Amino acid sequence: MKTDLFNTIEPLVIGSIIVSFMNVLKLSQFLRIVFIVLYSDCYFFYLLNMQYRADRSQHALNKYAEMQQPISYAEVLWSG
Repeated sequence: MKTDLFNTIEPLVIGSIIVSFMNVLKLSQFLRIVFIVLYSDCYFFYLLNMQYRADRSQHALNKYAEMQQPISYAEVLWSG
């Protein structure tokens, strides 16, 4: 199971490998900028996806915690 630290470091390592690969290929400055922009967009959407998954997990945990709360007799009478 991946940890939060691994999820943070992994894209940075991949990005540094891509930059090193671009240096080896001696790509033009324009192509380097295009690759970096594309990678940063992918990384941004990766972070959005991780945040969405964390929010969804937290919502599920909150629902589960609500279901585990004991229901008092007064609440049952009030709800009908």
